[in-house]
Amino acid sequence: MEQNKATKEFVAESEELIDKIFKDIDEIDTARKKGKPNPDTINDLFRSAHSLKGISSMFGFKEITEASHRMEDLLDKVRLSKVPITDALIKTLYAAGDTLRTMISSETFGKGMDIGPMLQQLRDAETAKQEEQKDAIFEDILLTKDILAVLTEYEESRLRENIKDGNNLFKIAASFSLLSFDKELADLTNQLKSFGEIITTLPSTTEAREGEIKFDILLGTTAPEEHLTSSLDFKNIKLQNIRKQATAKGPEGPAAVKGVMDESASIKGIAQTVRVDISKLDYIMNIVGELVLSKTNLVKISESIRKSMGFTGVSVELAKTIKELERKLKELQLGVLEIRMIPLSQLFDKVTRTATRIAKGLNKEIELEFYGADTELDKLIIEELTDPMMHIIRNSIDHGIEPAEERLIAGKPAKGKIVIRAYQKGNHVLIEIEDDGRGISLSSVRKKAVEKGLLQPSAKPARDELFNMLFLPGFSTKSDVSEVSGRGVGLDVVKTNLRAVSGMIDVDTQEGKWSRFTLTLPVTLAIIQALLIEADGKRYAVPLNSINESLSVPSDEIRIVENKEVIKLRETVLPVVRLSKLFNFNTIGDKQEQGYYVIVVGSGEKWVGILADKFVGQQDVVIKPLGKLLKGVKGIAGAADIGSGEIVLVLDVSVFMEEAVRS
Repeated sequence: MEQNKATKEFVAESEELIDKIFKDIDEIDTARKKGKPNPDTINDLFRSAHSLKGISSMFGFKEITEASHRMEDLLDKVRLSKVPITDALIKTLYAAGDTLRTMISSETFGKGMDIGPMLQQLRDAETAKQEEQKDAIFEDILLTKDILAVLTEYEESRLRENIKDGNNLFKIAASFSLLSFDKELADLTNQLKSFGEIITTLPSTTEAREGEIKFDILLGTTAPEEHLTSSLDFKNIKLQNIRKQATAKGPEGPAAVKGVMDESASIKGIAQTVRVDISKLDYIMNIVGELVLSKTNLVKISESIRKSMGFTGVSVELAKTIKELERKLKELQLGVLEIRMIPLSQLFDKVTRTATRIAKGLNKEIELEFYGADTELDKLIIEELTDPMMHIIRNSIDHGIEPAEERLIAGKPAKGKIVIRAYQKGNHVLIEIEDDGRGISLSSVRKKAVEKGLLQPSAKPARDELFNMLFLPGFSTKSDVSEVSGRGVGLDVVKTNLRAVSGMIDVDTQEGKWSRFTLTLPVTLAIIQALLIEADGKRYAVPLNSINESLSVPSDEIRIVENKEVIKLRETVLPVVRLSKLFNFNTIGDKQEQGYYVIVVGSGEKWVGILADKFVGQQDVVIKPLGKLLKGVKGIAGAADIGSGEIVLVLDVSVFMEEAVRS
């Protein structure tokens, strides 16, 4: 179903909320095991469910609204300490989140889904109530009845929890100027948050001087009073410890103050970042691309002036100005690219949460190890990378990692391991996903290929050819179908998504020991350096970061081996590709008397040569997507304007690599 703009906005906002929901559940679960969850995190989780309910209701998706509303009701009781945080509750929240994600990602947005079991599970969780708290607990604090009377149910529950935990409780009376109280109150609140939990902020009932306003702030903290008084950098505030017996259990001394102030500094640092819609960065990048084209046209004009006037006077000044413009444009281009780059750690966090849930569903124990989480990629590439990563990890958990009993018999630890490594290699980023499972049985792959008619029974395919079978639509070596895998849908999606960002994938395995998938990705697709070539009268752009070398060869050095054209490159045989044959163009001639240029592209141990009639030059280009008519054309990554209104096709090197493997 084609989504309209409003629906796409709903999906984008909803998926962001779902990610936030899972992140908060993870934090609550981790904190619960170590001690006690942060009430702010519980409150954030409640707000996310509330927001999801609001936007789904606004867009008219009733099933999603009902499910998120029920989740919100449960979380409201959790934050009010009416429902205990147990292992059963955490599992219920994870299950509800998974159901909501499925509803949002489906084309019908939950319509027709049976959400009754999930709603009942959430209702059952609400019945696990704690013993009712008694108001006698408030006898231990020095708070007047007028303040207690105006506390919300949530604030009252947080006050109870701080009393039960034995925290110090302070009432901070603060006076501010009416002209600047909003900023000053926000600054004070940020500092106080670094010490503990702000239970409530109320307008004071005491009379203020003319031009001033007073507030009473209740703070729960483990820090002693002297630490607060020596650290808070505010005038016109008064602290009162309202515990009848001070029972602070936190650390004392300078170290405690330093830790608190370090946190305060980190909180202030948050204000130095802003969120920017990626479409705005795309717009800026397009403008940069247009400026690059303008600079190219200026260079041509400068060369014309130089030819007619010589390299003097205006010609010299224009050349200097163009050089300065070129330098500034390069700085601007790098700056915009840097803004678009985000660390892979954000993707790894999402992978961890999903992988843990999948493993639990399959009753398997796994351990995830990450290396190179600070490696950066363009945001758009990371977005396209999410699905391929998850498909591969699902396969690793379901197909690769054996059950604990089978692993122990094989002499392996009961807990399976998946290692994800990311590192930069030249202008590419490589991501390796390796598991220590049973590996890929190439004999099973061959057997399935014969069953499907993809291979003749007598055929003896190479190892790489068998690996390529795994990426065919509908191909699966698993006989039974589960919720996780076995339908033959997955690795073909991986290849399709990677191709959309000019990425490649390689597979290697040792049966019974391990499997490894290696993804090769460009750092960015926004602006690239390209080599402009001409073949059979048509111009193309080849991404410079994919080129290993270029050379010229006489026509008679191109040989035919097994119906494929090849050349000898040093001590190896290199397959070569004619663009006219790949795109089914009418050729000017199969053979050029003066010979050809060969552009060697690829990575690792896989290389292929592209035949060209001549080199046109090197240029920065902005890749633009193709229209619907040309979107599915194999071997084309997009189009680029190279100045003076001339458009060239940008070649997709990954397709040539497949050609090399088949050769």
